[in-house]
Amino acid sequence: MFWKKNVTLLKRKSVALYQEVCRHSIDETVYQVMESSNKEAYTVQIRQQRYDRKQYFFLHSKYHPYKEAVAFAEGNYNAQPEELVLYGFGLGYHVIEVGKRLQGNQRLSVFDINLDIFCLAMHYVDLESVFIHPNIILCVSEDGQEVAGQLRSVLHNQSKLMLHMPSVRAMPDQYEKLRFVLEDWNIQQSARSDYFELIQANYRENRMNQHSNVSSLFGSLQGKPIVIVSAGPSLNKNGHLLAQVKEKAFIFAVGSALKPLLRMGVTPDMFCIMDPQQITYKQIEGYENLDIPFVYLDSVHPYTVEKYQGPKYVASSDISDVPDTQKVQYGGSVATAVMDMAIRFGGNPIVFVGQDLAYTNNEHHADGSMYGEEKYIEPVSTMRKVKGQNGEWLYTRMGLLSFKHWIENKISDHPSLTFINATEGGALIEGCEHISLQNFISLYCDR
Repeated sequence: MFWKKNVTLLKRKSVALYQEVCRHSIDETVYQVMESSNKEAYTVQIRQQRYDRKQYFFLHSKYHPYKEAVAFAEGNYNAQPEELVLYGFGLGYHVIEVGKRLQGNQRLSVFDINLDIFCLAMHYVDLESVFIHPNIILCVSEDGQEVAGQLRSVLHNQSKLMLHMPSVRAMPDQYEKLRFVLEDWNIQQSARSDYFELIQANYRENRMNQHSNVSSLFGSLQGKPIVIVSAGPSLNKNGHLLAQVKEKAFIFAVGSALKPLLRMGVTPDMFCIMDPQQITYKQIEGYENLDIPFVYLDSVHPYTVEKYQGPKYVASSDISDVPDTQKVQYGGSVATAVMDMAIRFGGNPIVFVGQDLAYTNNEHHADGSMYGEEKYIEPVSTMRKVKGQNGEWLYTRMGLLSFKHWIENKISDHPSLTFINATEGGALIEGCEHISLQNFISLYCDR
């Protein structure tokens, strides 16, 4: 309907994109164009095979695509940055609406690597206002590396990023890592927004404490094995073996693994809590008088810090005013923060136990529920799947996948260190040697 008009305007806008569009043929087995219920616009139903199941979703509202686009623009447009960045062209409705709001010399760079959907937009939507707008820059191409590189360079310029999440979800499978980065960015932004005031209030109160900074321990465990213990379901399988590790390796537990370990007769050498919510007190409730060093992020809820009577160290976050060399790289999880500290303590090898990063046997945590939730998870459509150590597919969620990728990137940044996954279940962690905990003990602790 609009192809001839759009392609003429696109040629003036970007010859390279025009040529790419003219060469492209749409995979009609994946995309089904449908008229919206109000007969005013079109949407696309997308059919995907993800992991071991089929998924169906709509790119835009099947009822009111234009109203949805207005709501997107009103919720995401920011008049302050000189440069705005949007990932996801879709059929262009929301691009048109954001374009209407650009002020002065403000620019909008639109990124997408799904040429199938862009070509469908060329057929079904009048894109004249986008193609003639001098301040809308199109960075659309099937070359994922080129798009990712351009996206990175723009973001480094302190730009404002907007995500059209259905377009992110519609990325072809070969761009899974880029899709993950954008999905994870979206989750992190939401989390920061939800807890911003709480984190700031916690930090203001915690900075009055006189506890030593954990950076004083950096380099203190050179060449010593450090076992990072998380509370994944697999900890129930082998956690008791850690009693053989005492005095031969340093056992560094996340807070949620503290009680399960103590119930197994294992006393860790240190434990850590990072979450800003007061509910983290449940991780130490009944064990406030232990003599185990406790590391807390400076944005942890002060009630948890106050209640614990044992030795305490503070870990500085990005919001603190200490030098960067003293700050702990958080990575979004207590386990990732503990990994960063273990590396900086000088540990080698660094060993993961209970680090399932998935719902092994459909269970939440080791030793049952953590905060009163059901012991077993009920799979829902928003969950993802991850390849397990035995080649099986396991249910997981975006947050756990984020931690998995962070850990794998950290491993690749330290090629001189040995990383061992002795979880004996859960997700496969690239860069780790996967062996049983008993084998680790025999190889590194009994000699």
